[in-house]
Amino acid sequence: GDSTIKAGGIVISVLDLAIIICAILLMGLFFFFFNKTRWGIAMKATSEDSEAAQLMGIPVKQVYRMVWIFSALVGVISGALLAPRMALLDTTMSYLGLKAFPAAILGGFGSIPGAVAGGIILGVIETVSMGTLSFHFVWIKEINDIIVWIILIAVLMIRPDGLFGITKVKRV
Repeated sequence: GDSTIKAGGIVISVLDLAIIICAILLMGLFFFFFNKTRWGIAMKATSEDSEAAQLMGIPVKQVYRMVWIFSALVGVISGALLAPRMALLDTTMSYLGLKAFPAAILGGFGSIPGAVAGGIILGVIETVSMGTLSFHFVWIKEINDIIVWIILIAVLMIRPDGLFGITKVKRV
């Protein structure tokens, strides 16, 4: 069944709550992996400058192999979490990338907390625009997805590296 949990004025399905909890746990695991483990730090170093990483003794080919394995693992976990929410043949699956990409850009590439914050910000904006503005402006439903991109462009005009991105200065 489609059981829900009610807390205050918030109603959330058990499935959505499980997905949120799994996502939070996975983000914590990824953060730990990329910042505290030898392989995670090697991946970050290789992504910055593979030639310098190789000169420092990092096995770059093995790191590339691990990146592919890690990417496949993330895809499998994401698919397993999303599968119960999708229809058998859902033509909107490619649309998920159009939601994730602006979130990552808004938060700032290279910042996992920034990407999460960007996703939350865009999700809230999208929900508020649909829930609040659609009562006053019927046409908002048709342009709701465009609102996200307009906000993204506005933020990038002010902060080109995203909200939480760090501008890297190359020293010569």
